[in-house]
Amino acid sequence: MAPTNVGLREKARNYLIGTKVLNGSKAQFIYIILLRHLKKRFPSKRLLFDKLLKGSSDRELLVRNAIGTFCVSPMNDSLAKAMPHFEKTCHHWLKNDRTRLFVDIGANTGFYTILATGRYGYDKALSFEPNPEVYRMLEQNLKLNGLQTRVKCFNSALGEKRQVLTYCRYVSHTGLSRFIESESEIKHKDREDYDIVEIETVSFDDFVTTHDINVMEIDFVKIDVEGFEYNVLKGMKRTLSLISNVKLFIEIDAKNKNREQTMDLLSELGFILQDRTGMNHLFVKGL
Repeated sequence: MAPTNVGLREKARNYLIGTKVLNGSKAQFIYIILLRHLKKRFPSKRLLFDKLLKGSSDRELLVRNAIGTFCVSPMNDSLAKAMPHFEKTCHHWLKNDRTRLFVDIGANTGFYTILATGRYGYDKALSFEPNPEVYRMLEQNLKLNGLQTRVKCFNSALGEKRQVLTYCRYVSHTGLSRFIESESEIKHKDREDYDIVEIETVSFDDFVTTHDINVMEIDFVKIDVEGFEYNVLKGMKRTLSLISNVKLFIEIDAKNKNREQTMDLLSELGFILQDRTGMNHLFVKGL
């Protein structure tokens, strides 16, 4: 099992040496990093650090590193999700003998899509991100990396079937946005940091039929949807039962109420757990 932590020295090197700021100054970039670190360390002072971050820049920054070029905002966690050390112990999972189609469900701002189609040579990708603001950054990042013709991205939420569900969108932490049953589930109680909206979901099985996607080209699937993984898998049972020689990278939180059912469903579909680091799991089928 791979280690879960990346050393502070490597993180500092990625930020300070391995990152080029394409607009704005490096000093401004470092200042934003420092403020976000202090905000995380002293959560009771979050409002103060948010005020300082808001005043640190009136625009998003463009940065370039070993993974690609990214648009990042001082007001959310997009900067951390653009660094080469982000979930580094999982990167090698994308290495594959067949690299035709990469499916990124819960693409966020596009780190894994860019990693897959760039460093690991996947021919094309489908990327799904339901949060409109995060989706805007996803589209911009794909253009910055010249991938808009190889990647089809959709401002859509996948689930078990077509239905309208309640969704919590976080401002400061894009990775926490999720479907909820009630506001009591919300972790950050500051109302300025989130809003509640209604979003329609569609199953992946229906999506590929509507968009005439050749599912037999799928070689890798990544799913990171903050506790909604089981619902997404149920909506792609037909597809996953048809395809073979595929890898599946999925986040499954130990506290996920559907953890056992998720594991059982993957086993039923012929997937075998190959590796795990923290909440991230790599399953394989037919390899």
